[in-house]
Amino acid sequence: MEKIIISGIKVFAQHGCLKEEGKIGTYYIVDVKIKADVKKATETDALQDTVNYTEVIEIITKITKEKKRLIETVANKIATTLINRFKKIKSLEVSLTKMSPPVKGEVKSVGVIVSKNK
Repeated sequence: MEKIIISGIKVFAQHGCLKEEGKIGTYYIVDVKIKADVKKATETDALQDTVNYTEVIEIITKITKEKKRLIETVANKIATTLINRFKKIKSLEVSLTKMSPPVKGEVKSVGVIVSKNK
């Protein structure tokens, strides 16, 4: 089983429970670790034999821009959509990090990790 890692997808979005978060927004960073059966691609060098990471990034960007209250909801939708869309994916881990969250104290980020298996 091979792994595909996509790191540091930066998206501006407006998630949060506070009214201000829905107006102001902030940056989010998404990282994805995908376990997939792409051995054939290592031999054929053909895009159809792997998980197209350009399409993965497009899906993540689209979902991340949909307003939600909780980052857990966003990360879960990304994971569910990807594992259902790509037959070659056997399991994955989606990390969603909210940069500069509006909390008391000095906090760089908060995040969530969602894992899915077929």
